[in-house]
Amino acid sequence: MRPELRIEAYQKKIDQQDIYKEILKMLPGIGMIGGFNFNSNNLLYTNTWGEIGIRATFNLMSMIQGPRAIAVAKQAVDLSEERRVALSVAILSQINLAINEYANSLDTYKTAKDVDRVGVQIGRVADSVSEAGAQSEADRIRRQLTVLTTRIARDRAQVRVLSSLASVYSATGMDLVPAGAELQDLPTLTSQVEQAIIRWQAGQLPELPTAAPAPEPAPSTSATPAAPLQTAKAD
Repeated sequence: MRPELRIEAYQKKIDQQDIYKEILKMLPGIGMIGGFNFNSNNLLYTNTWGEIGIRATFNLMSMIQGPRAIAVAKQAVDLSEERRVALSVAILSQINLAINEYANSLDTYKTAKDVDRVGVQIGRVADSVSEAGAQSEADRIRRQLTVLTTRIARDRAQVRVLSSLASVYSATGMDLVPAGAELQDLPTLTSQVEQAIIRWQAGQLPELPTAAPAPEPAPSTSATPAAPLQTAKAD
């Protein structure tokens, strides 16, 4: 589903057609010739006659340069295949990095939630102590600022989780917006995106636009990006 891989696949097909084009250049040009003739000389036995024939032409330059051109076209096909493989490895590396970033962001988010939970408890204790007159107002405000800082850190960690999840979707070529979605109506677009995510979580990946039968999606492909969405929604 990555457009870069689709481009390389089509480029390889174009390069293969170039091989056939170079072979056709070496073939002779064959044509039909014919005509109807008339002579006004009355002494001729037949003063009207017709002729027909086949004419074949060869381009000597194409015959000489043809084998070299075919070899260059074949090398272009090999280069296209190597470029496609290199791009596939690069995309796999991007997916691996995105998944690792997602895992790290989840760990950071869980830690930030625990710290925020402790901070909330500290804030409640600070309020109780302040109401009992056991501490000054400045100490209470300082502890409340600490609670606010932990809350901001938790929200930033949650944003990082969602950003890393978007990176996973982008690395795999999956688009949150379904094809043909209406972009002017926000409620309808929201519903379409939610339905697309539900299908992904159920293991129903988008179909590739190809005539060949697409391979069945592996369970790990859909299960990996689905978990953070459920976690983020619950939080």
